[in-house]
Amino acid sequence: MKKMLILGVTGVLGKAVAEIAKSRSWDVVGTYRRACPEDKFFDGVAMHKLDMASKISIGDFLKEVEGVQWDAVVNTVANTLFFNRFEKTPPEVFEQDMKINVLGWVSVLQGILPSMKRDASIIFVLTQMVGNAPKKYFSSYTASKYALLGLMYALADEYPQIRWNAVSPGLFDSGYIKGLPEMMKESYRLKYRNLVDPHDIAREVLRLIGDRASNGRNSVILPK
Repeated sequence: MKKMLILGVTGVLGKAVAEIAKSRSWDVVGTYRRACPEDKFFDGVAMHKLDMASKISIGDFLKEVEGVQWDAVVNTVANTLFFNRFEKTPPEVFEQDMKINVLGWVSVLQGILPSMKRDASIIFVLTQMVGNAPKKYFSSYTASKYALLGLMYALADEYPQIRWNAVSPGLFDSGYIKGLPEMMKESYRLKYRNLVDPHDIAREVLRLIGDRASNGRNSVILPK
């Protein structure tokens, strides 16, 4: 049975990827940040605690999965807690977004890369499409996602024996929209009449994993 690692499996998108992967007989391993969920959905999913902002947590996780050979790795982890004009965004916000969205992922990748099977697939999910269509008030988050996209392209060229791809979905309800200022909610409603179904994103992730010819591609998914 092929083995898939999903970072952030307890989130809306991670859970959708796990649901479709399980239906296609993948052996799914997932990570969670805070508390392991008591949800029957995750029965049969090997769960590991992983805080991408903590070097200790990353080190512990890599020890737990040492030697596991992966057929696919999907990163759905995303962090941003601050939305404001650029001049009002403290540098510490940029530092935190880069720490979780980029540097934590780099540390995990460097740890699992030796165990990746030849022709395995690694998917970067650039949530909310800011890696393709930057929006005002999201400068720190957008900068971190552009860094991920550049990293994906560089690794696709450096490690051609592994397939590296990204998925950039349009807006989907990941739960954070409720916390946005009203002016930003209105901006989203004006631009995005519909939300993307997380399962459509998950299906694209699985399609890229199964596409042997796909490497160094950024797949954009817009609302229907």
